[in-house]
Amino acid sequence: MQTEYLVIGGGIAGTLISYELMKHNRPVVVIDNTSAVKASTVAGAVLNPVNIKQWSIAKDYRQYIAEALDSYASLQNLLKVPVISEIPIIAFDAPATREDILVQPFLHNITEENAVLINNAFATPLTTKIIAPVSQIYAESLLNAWQKFLHTQNAFLSERFEAEKLSITNGIVVYKDIRAAKIIFCEGVAAIQNPWFNNLPFTKNRGDALLVSVPGLPEKFIYHYGIRLIPTSNRLFWCGTNYTWNYTNLAPDAEWRNYTEEKLSRWLKIPFSVEDHIVAERPTTAGQQPLLLMHHSLPAALFNGLGTKGFLIAPLLAKQFAKQLIGWRL
Repeated sequence: MQTEYLVIGGGIAGTLISYELMKHNRPVVVIDNTSAVKASTVAGAVLNPVNIKQWSIAKDYRQYIAEALDSYASLQNLLKVPVISEIPIIAFDAPATREDILVQPFLHNITEENAVLINNAFATPLTTKIIAPVSQIYAESLLNAWQKFLHTQNAFLSERFEAEKLSITNGIVVYKDIRAAKIIFCEGVAAIQNPWFNNLPFTKNRGDALLVSVPGLPEKFIYHYGIRLIPTSNRLFWCGTNYTWNYTNLAPDAEWRNYTEEKLSRWLKIPFSVEDHIVAERPTTAGQQPLLLMHHSLPAALFNGLGTKGFLIAPLLAKQFAKQLIGWRL
């Protein structure tokens, strides 16, 4: 098999860089271990203009939001599956006054109808505000649909990448029966052990999320009170997530689950049940700075470390990085 770009990893980074390259009519093959849980699917995947902890404009929101909205809408149109939709956040424990003038356009008072919803479903008598516009990305739907699309282009292999079977000699990338001009690593936490990019400033952490059934809770909002309840495509709510830095395995964190269930019990006054508990590892850099690297002597690049704002910043970064890769000559 011959291609121009071999992309390793099918998370949000691998999906968007392969999409941008294909928009430029560049041949691409993506290799991804579809049986592994991806950090991209454990993330909340919400494009929120407000940093709720500080009640200020989210860092980098204005710089990245236009390209994010355009890219996800284009992918939705191409793939014919849900990728993005607007969904307001009902934020509990909101400030009574709007001190940050930049946040003002995004904060709205609760309507009488929504006040009834809150009073019926929640036990916490706190000040609430609506945050809008907010967009939700259906990460699992997007990643799966993009892989299916790649299959139709004979551009996808579902398998674990085996680094020992890759050779890069005389400017040619060879992996098993694939020959490529360039290789792009978008492999998430596995990048920590990448032999072609040494001493990357990565550390790793693990995150847990719960999938919760709340039959009496309308799915037209995201609900935020320290933790989030985000509606998913399968009539459940995503609830999470935590950051654990010291760990020895990826078993579900029972202590965090108990804490979260107790908080939900205090917050909700309608029945709920936990249907699943998912865990994934993710790479992190100091200051959560993404890594977009091109090797100094080999036709190898790396696109990784997108952090908690990955779904917001990835579309613009992928667009810019794809242009660099296309013009890259060793």
